[in-house]
Amino acid sequence: MARSPQAGAAVTRNGVMPLGRSVEASLHRRLRLADAWRYRLDTALAALGGRRNRWLSDVPYLVGNLAVDLAEVLRTGGPVAHFGHAYLAALNTPVRLPQDPRYRGYWYDPGIHSLVGMHLGLDLNRHQGKYYVIESNLDAAMGPKRRQLYASDLDPVISELTGLAEAHSFERIVLLRLRWSESQVEEFKQATRETGVEVVGANITAMDTRGLPVVNPMMALPEQLLPRTMYVVCTHLNETPLFHLMHNKICTARWLAEVMAESGNPDSRLACIPTFDRLVLPPELPGGRWPNLVAKLADADRAQAIAMGRFTTEEEARHGLQLDGGPNTIPGVFRTELPQKVLHALFRGRTKVLYQPFIPPEVVEGRARLVRLHVFISPLANAFLSAHGVIAGDDLPDHLPSGLVTNRRAYVVNFSEGGRYCRLPADVEAELREVAREFARLADLAIQKQFVTSP
Repeated sequence: MARSPQAGAAVTRNGVMPLGRSVEASLHRRLRLADAWRYRLDTALAALGGRRNRWLSDVPYLVGNLAVDLAEVLRTGGPVAHFGHAYLAALNTPVRLPQDPRYRGYWYDPGIHSLVGMHLGLDLNRHQGKYYVIESNLDAAMGPKRRQLYASDLDPVISELTGLAEAHSFERIVLLRLRWSESQVEEFKQATRETGVEVVGANITAMDTRGLPVVNPMMALPEQLLPRTMYVVCTHLNETPLFHLMHNKICTARWLAEVMAESGNPDSRLACIPTFDRLVLPPELPGGRWPNLVAKLADADRAQAIAMGRFTTEEEARHGLQLDGGPNTIPGVFRTELPQKVLHALFRGRTKVLYQPFIPPEVVEGRARLVRLHVFISPLANAFLSAHGVIAGDDLPDHLPSGLVTNRRAYVVNFSEGGRYCRLPADVEAELREVAREFARLADLAIQKQFVTSP
């Protein structure tokens, strides 16, 4: 990875060589067959009344991809990148990639006025007038605790989407997600009655619904999209390059930094956090209460693999993180047993670590507050959907001792870490509407550069 103009080995795509036609054709075959194999597995499981799981779904999916890649090695007479994980290899190519019709995430067909876009949850820290992107999430939480923040008859996510659909003459919205609660389904019916736009919730039935009722089951998107319909993808339909680009922490940091450097607005409130693939120690922050270094595993969710600390020297940081190897070594604070390592390598590819400076969040009543912004992005139109705060589970200390942070609940702001939701002031929400527009503009530039998004 190339060095950034600022410092350190920043996460970029520099140095990638153009593909030859044979290599490009090989990659397209791998992606096409992986998607087809996933769909066949899901269809078979659904017919048997099952859902995706490790042994009946993930293992056969991996075995099939390994077999495809082995055939490619024999066919081409050379190695393939990311053996068994074609979607990872795709993101290192300079060519625009097609999207499997069943697993599209960003698409517009003007001939039938049909749109596919993604509902993302952005985690942001508001610092010195800027909103720093911590991560971008598919499967953004829409649980009852969040819904209780809003006294309106309709969830703002639904009212904003129906308003967008009306403005662009769509007759129908289809929302694809792992599960919808009964109360959410009732809201869809209410929105249909009140707006005249048909709102349909659909369960991806091949996935776990945790005992909730299955609503309008769908394996994936239909190959032939309905006319005048807006599809809102709220979950990972499959392991595709596009979904990985928009969800994986290193990928998000990489494309956001690149596009902001090329086409960013310096007056925008949106900001990215410098991100590195090796340990780069930032200076300590004033006040003595904040960490200065954050380390994460790029593909871990729900704050499961985050370490942070206040370190004066790189030697102290290495000791605190138990980082005793080279640049690609996994810090000891994240290490797991050998069987888990093997399983992770097989099912998800090589684990990557990212390092960032700690960006202090706002403090409310002695606790750190993070912002969760819900946004819809698509090739035709984008929308701010809602925004709320998440307040940390514990009070911030007046002074943070040197070394690794031991009380995560004060610094890792997450609902699963004891946090609670709160409404945001009206002026903050107004700023976040601007942030949503800028993020969607930059995401469009990154996606259009990498993927085919229309017929």
